Amino acid sequence: MSQRVQLSVVAALLGVQGGMLAFSANVHSPTLLEPAQLVSGIAVWKYGRFDLFNVNPPLVRMIAALPVLASDAVVDDLWYTPRQGVPYAPTIGNDFIRANGGWRSIRYFTLARWACIPLVLIGGLVCYLWAAELHGALAGLVAMTLWSFDPNILGHGSLITNDIPAAALGLLASYALWRWLTVRTWSRAVAAGLALGCALLAKLTWLVLLVVWPALWICSRVREPRGTRRSTDPWVRVEVAQLAAAAVTALYLVNVCYGFDRTGTRLGEFDFVSEALGGEAGSAGPRNRFSGSCLGMLPLPLPKPYVAGVDAQRTDFEHYHSPSYLRGEWKQGGWWHYYAYGLLVKMPHGTQTLVFLAALLSLGKALGHHGARPGTRGLLPLLAPAAVVFALVSSQTAFNHHIRYVWPCLGMFIVFGASAAASRSRRVRAVAFSSVLLTAASSLAEFPHGISYFNEFAGGPGAAGDHLIHSNVDWGQDLLYLKAWCDANAYARPLFVACVSAMPPADAGLLFPEPPRSVGDQGNPPELAPGWYAVSVNYLRGAAWGTPHGAYEYFRERQPFARVGYSIYLYHVSQSTTPELTTSAHKHRAAAQSLTCYSVFVANRLSMGQILLYSCFT
Repeated sequence: MSQRVQLSVVAALLGVQGGMLAFSANVHSPTLLEPAQLVSGIAVWKYGRFDLFNVNPPLVRMIAALPVLASDAVVDDLWYTPRQGVPYAPTIGNDFIRANGGWRSIRYFTLARWACIPLVLIGGLVCYLWAAELHGALAGLVAMTLWSFDPNILGHGSLITNDIPAAALGLLASYALWRWLTVRTWSRAVAAGLALGCALLAKLTWLVLLVVWPALWICSRVREPRGTRRSTDPWVRVEVAQLAAAAVTALYLVNVCYGFDRTGTRLGEFDFVSEALGGEAGSAGPRNRFSGSCLGMLPLPLPKPYVAGVDAQRTDFEHYHSPSYLRGEWKQGGWWHYYAYGLLVKMPHGTQTLVFLAALLSLGKALGHHGARPGTRGLLPLLAPAAVVFALVSSQTAFNHHIRYVWPCLGMFIVFGASAAASRSRRVRAVAFSSVLLTAASSLAEFPHGISYFNEFAGGPGAAGDHLIHSNVDWGQDLLYLKAWCDANAYARPLFVACVSAMPPADAGLLFPEPPRSVGDQGNPPELAPGWYAVSVNYLRGAAWGTPHGAYEYFRERQPFARVGYSIYLYHVSQSTTPELTTSAHKHRAAAQSLTCYSVFVANRLSMGQILLYSCFT
């Protein structure tokens, strides 16, 4: 394949993914974390404050805030009200929404989401470059195609959240380290440090790279043949210096982003809130288990808000009072296999097949079949960071709500799976290319509902609640679809709404009361007045977000009339108190209503997108 053809395919994939991300960003309402993310990004630029929503580093939200600050949005310091102890104050987003006209504020979230799209596209480019250098141009294009059409990347990559940008920048950092391990020069060491700094600014998860990278370097040196030039002591000292330069470059970039906000604060001078860093709860005065020790005298080379964010994040994993859900079971705490099960039901079958084939091929090589064993520099820098992150996240079982915590590993799985396309076996290559088409078809069939995507083995997104809930299917993203359905079906009155949403339904023009909740400790269903009811999947499965646990589970006894996206179900209660029965005609009517809602909504949002584009370029 010529280089010109390769570049044309790469450009086409970038354009297609960018267009899909832009469309998805335009048609979904703000999810639960996005309003606070956006406002905290504004606070960084206007007031230089980093302690608002500090459970994640500020890079993504700073980028998202730039077009909003350049627009006519109403921004001031009224929303800067950090919560005592863990200052991320999710309610500040509601103040921003109301100050900017409720429904009309949606356009600012669209602009902020569009600003983050380049971060996602970086991941696709790195997938192509790394897979192509490892296994050839064809494998590179396969990897980029998988990244471009992955439904989870399309769903979460169109939001103002850290997970997919962290996947892209973490992949970039690992690729830069691999290039340095291949040819150990000062320029590549500095480039690796810059990429590592970007990853550390995207998500706290990538702090593990500060430990993984030295371990990978040691492994690479152990595997090098004795007597080579690199094995001599002078070369060891040079490489240690280069690795140290990469770490210093990364930490310097982090500090520049934070404006060196109290960098060098001694470890013993922090007032921690987590038990891991602060000691047992209930002690009087500042909590710090390092105070008075030798470690407490050490100045930390990180900004104080960055360290405070690690502490706040750790607190969530120690004391999280909301129960977890898996396959219909609720319990306090989580499951060690939660994230493995999540990948089983949310990763497209095509991608799963490629990863499985790549694992078999690598095992065959390791056993001496079809060539020599693969080198450490080719495999470990790719899989070791993913394995460490996956194991670390799976070990945190205080709660399990979000599969997105392992999305930072996604790019590494994709690059690894793409190696199957470079197999010498025609049958393996045929299966690999078929798998790519299967992933793209499965994703496009549910587009733009990537957040709610579940693969065919799991029953598709319509059966999502049988497996997982929370941000895995219902993160408040379909409120705009509900409004479009209401506008297209004015006869559906009275309407009662119980939706999980960052934007209060009233601010979106949905001025409807909530349905009655279950009665008594046994959750007895109440008497429902005739009318229409919109209920989120999370509530149908018993989630307690602002309501008692199981307050709306009784709706599962009824047959839904229609579905809005995959996260909101619509029910019609007639004069009869008997739950409506499932009929073929009823199912066809529900499908027709959902299709009508979708087509009207797409037309409305396309018009809004054209207006926004016109305003941006004029």
